[in-house]
Amino acid sequence: MPLSWYLTDKRPEEIGRQIVIRRGGKQSISEHQASSYTPGPLIGYIGFAETDVDSGDEVLPVHFILPDKDHWSQWRLKASSVLDTLVERHDTVEALLADLDDTVDPAIFLVPVPIEEPPDTSWVKDWQFASVDAIRAHFYLRYMDEESNSDDISVYADNVIARVCQLDDGSFNVGCLTQDETKKQALIKQLDFYLVELPKQWTLAKDNSREIAEYLSHHCSTTANCYAQCRWHNHQPW
Repeated sequence: MPLSWYLTDKRPEEIGRQIVIRRGGKQSISEHQASSYTPGPLIGYIGFAETDVDSGDEVLPVHFILPDKDHWSQWRLKASSVLDTLVERHDTVEALLADLDDTVDPAIFLVPVPIEEPPDTSWVKDWQFASVDAIRAHFYLRYMDEESNSDDISVYADNVIARVCQLDDGSFNVGCLTQDETKKQALIKQLDFYLVELPKQWTLAKDNSREIAEYLSHHCSTTANCYAQCRWHNHQPW
């Protein structure tokens, strides 16, 4: 059985972006090419194939971003005609993808979305609870509560809930200094974000050169840190 497709109001994030549909832009004329279109504005998306419950055939969801009115309707009709022709030709999505270069209508472009390899996050090291030497360079975290503004130095000291030290292999030892479950959970949330999740975001942005310790040193001086419940501090030995 041939493929089929259907219109959907689902957002591209829901159906996936397997193929983008573009209408032709300005025509280009050259010595060797009498007249041709170049890819222009976006019309819609073709999502990943679904399986029809009754027939078991593959069905492609299609989402148009153009309204079905006025001059936009002609582009929707053109794209629909191209889709009708292609699904009649092929039984599988793989075959259809291989035939996209065979343009049915020169004013409609179907462009496969490249599948990117997952980013390498192996360089992002984890953290573990372990002893930390308070003499060597490290970061420490304070948990701010209602008593934190007290002038009593003992209250200030009690607010230190952890010491964090980076090891030679890039991982972190965390010396937990609190038994309070609320403070401990807040600590774990901070550690997971700043030592694991944030560096992975740098990887996605192809910004692997940033050093976690350098960023934490900068974060210690930010306004956001000054007003946070868990505040980072940088301890450097004399």
